[in-house]
Amino acid sequence: METVNSITEEKPMEVAKSGIFFDSDQHKIYIFGGNKLNPTQESNQLFSFDLQNNKWEQIKPDQNKQPSIRSAHSMTGFKNKIWIFGGNMENEYYDDLWEFDTNLNQWTKIEFAGHEKKPSGRYSHSAIYHNGFIYLFGGFSNEGSRKNDLWRFNTLQKKWEEIPSIGEIPKARSSHTCHIYEDNLMIVGGLDESKIENCEIYLFNLNTFEWSKIHPIFDLPAFGGHVSVIYENQYVVCFGGFSWRDRYSNKLRYFDLKKKEWFLYDFPQNPSLFPSARFGSVGCAYSRSHFFLFGGQYENTLTYDEIWDFGFEQEIICDLRDFLDQKLLTDF
Repeated sequence: METVNSITEEKPMEVAKSGIFFDSDQHKIYIFGGNKLNPTQESNQLFSFDLQNNKWEQIKPDQNKQPSIRSAHSMTGFKNKIWIFGGNMENEYYDDLWEFDTNLNQWTKIEFAGHEKKPSGRYSHSAIYHNGFIYLFGGFSNEGSRKNDLWRFNTLQKKWEEIPSIGEIPKARSSHTCHIYEDNLMIVGGLDESKIENCEIYLFNLNTFEWSKIHPIFDLPAFGGHVSVIYENQYVVCFGGFSWRDRYSNKLRYFDLKKKEWFLYDFPQNPSLFPSARFGSVGCAYSRSHFFLFGGQYENTLTYDEIWDFGFEQEIICDLRDFLDQKLLTDF
């Protein structure tokens, strides 16, 4: 893993709990919002990072037509559209939905009639776009509790719908991550209503609307506030997060979906070659073999503005093989 040096001084401030989206057409990563510590400061700044020249650019749309300052919101997108939902600032919980057009550099607030159903205000939830819908799950709500409700937003009809579900339904949680895996919505980890972290993985079948839980051979220590990506449609790669057992973490774990096993990456001896312990970072896979990591916080004192790049092929396929028990090597 290595740091990426930006060639411009115009870059996001040190933040945690921002939002991230990778635009594969422009080969740019977008970062919105987040919170800074010491002094405390929330953000509604929008930046893009050009992966071809390692350059940040602050996007400055009309200040009267953009989301308010916030953190722990969700951010997802498709092609030239990015959607922001929820988040919080101090004691305020947002339930608004915004759409950003990367071609026009323009925000639009999506309005709903008073009688229309929509998700309650919340933060530390998850949301992801898939086939014309945004799927939103869980989070900490303005009702003072964590949720396990599942919603989807039709991006053409501009309507929310709560999805009834059956099966092994996840407990209410926040600070989890989500992915699309084959025809499923995947939920990874998080913090439940008892403030206990977990490393559970659930799948929600988008055709049958049924939940199922993946039962691993053994569990690793639990975590929440982590970053995760899917590699080669087989590995769920997780970095960092928070747990009461390990406090703040810089561990890199991955789950093999075929073997149903967790594995732990062996850290390099030189700590400068790996991010320090943190939670509330954001990340995304931006190519077949690379993972982008930005920001995060440690304790309640320090936030980061670092960019890290992780090469899957070199680190996962080689270094993890060296770390694992030799009898497992032939299984890869």
